[in-house]
Amino acid sequence: MLKTLPKTAGDLAHWNVVTVSPDTLLSEVARALSRFKISGVPVRERGRIVGIVTLSDLARAIASTPPMDTGDYYCEFWEERPHKDVEVPAAVASRRADQVMTRQVHIVEAREPLAAVIHTMQARHIHRVLVHDEGRIGMLTYTDVAAVVPDLLHELETKTVSG
Repeated sequence: MLKTLPKTAGDLAHWNVVTVSPDTLLSEVARALSRFKISGVPVRERGRIVGIVTLSDLARAIASTPPMDTGDYYCEFWEERPHKDVEVPAAVASRRADQVMTRQVHIVEAREPLAAVIHTMQARHIHRVLVHDEGRIGMLTYTDVAAVVPDLLHELETKTVSG
């Protein structure tokens, strides 16, 4: 159980975010996603976030390169084999991050109330947001939110019973 429940986006965000540059090859992006067990990596150019490459972006790139099946790619990617590099078809591996990245990145301020950020994520079907705090970039995902739901429910039940 958490000592204190997160109240802002910054309270729950992960701050050691792996980033890549626009010219990073997709083979390197896939390697980073696999090694760190993450599903998205922001693309940074001259200190600015210009996009994000997600596992879905990679799968779409692979799907456009026969004969790979994206279902196989998802399974291989998430298997529990530490530090195993995921094979990316050569035609995709040599492409750059800026060629497949999602350009519309949702960035919120660290001080934004967590409930408002979750509402925005749900309403816009966003799986992750970047969190900005005085030049630092963090990331907040649905997985992070799901991890605190039991604690939030416990607090709600406690307040309901005692209140």
